[in-house]
Amino acid sequence: MIPMSQPRKPRKSPAKKARVAQAESLEAVRLGHAVERLDRVEAKLELLLEKLDRTLMGDLSSPGVILRLDRVEQTVERSRWFARAILGAAISALVGTIWVLLRG
Repeated sequence: MIPMSQPRKPRKSPAKKARVAQAESLEAVRLGHAVERLDRVEAKLELLLEKLDRTLMGDLSSPGVILRLDRVEQTVERSRWFARAILGAAISALVGTIWVLLRG
């Protein structure tokens, strides 16, 4: 039986090896730059998120947007209640006056 030979790998020429090494080092440099850019973007995003959090939630010196909105909503509810109470009192007074005039 004749042993089967394994296929040979093609040999790379020194010039081709140099081009491959150069391409790999260029890729490593590009990857390093990309990682640095991502780190800068991440730092900027963290700053923006902190600023957004301070704006929404507030800090020790000022209330945030959420608290201010809650205060506005409470004021609107109190105004509605007050307007309804005045309207109810006015209607009651009008009905009372009409009743007294009719019973008169």
